[in-house]
Amino acid sequence: MLLAYIDESYTHNWFTMAALLVDGPAAVTLTDELDRVAAAAAGAYGLQADVELHGHEIFHAGGSWSGVPVRARVGVFDDVIEAVAAQDVRVIARAMDVVGQRNRYRIPDPPHKVVLQHLLERVDECVTTLGDHALVIADEVDGQATHRSDLSSYREVGTTGYRSRKLARIVDTLHFAPAMSAAWSRLLT
Repeated sequence: MLLAYIDESYTHNWFTMAALLVDGPAAVTLTDELDRVAAAAAGAYGLQADVELHGHEIFHAGGSWSGVPVRARVGVFDDVIEAVAAQDVRVIARAMDVVGQRNRYRIPDPPHKVVLQHLLERVDECVTTLGDHALVIADEVDGQATHRSDLSSYREVGTTGYRSRKLARIVDTLHFAPAMSAAWSRLLT
């Protein structure tokens, strides 16, 4: 069984979600490596020991990364990418043009619902191809009961839209954690 760690990122114009699919041993190793990257950055640039590797903050010199030089921030992000690339992981991403959706539909579905459905479809396709199953873990969000109900419906009758399918390979329910492990949260946001 693979773990599918999901996180979202959004602006007023776009809504994006990514899933990182990984087996247990790779999850442990990747967590250790991301913790190592964060600790090295903290030591080298005088950051808090629990600094998070949020891509937006690193690239835009925000939050803890405001005083870190550009080359150093790029180097840290490269270390994160190398840590991921060294493991047997799959990354699946989906995004939506929120402005385009609002212009097209009189009563649009919430972006989180739409993109989550599309991402779950791709996760199900991937694990089906691999002959495996996935357990989905995401950050806490509003409407968790609705998302869980949607997944049940996707399994029973299928998803809607142009790539509709029954999600037979996603097990249990959607698991929402108050905060994913520091390492995973660092990577996906």
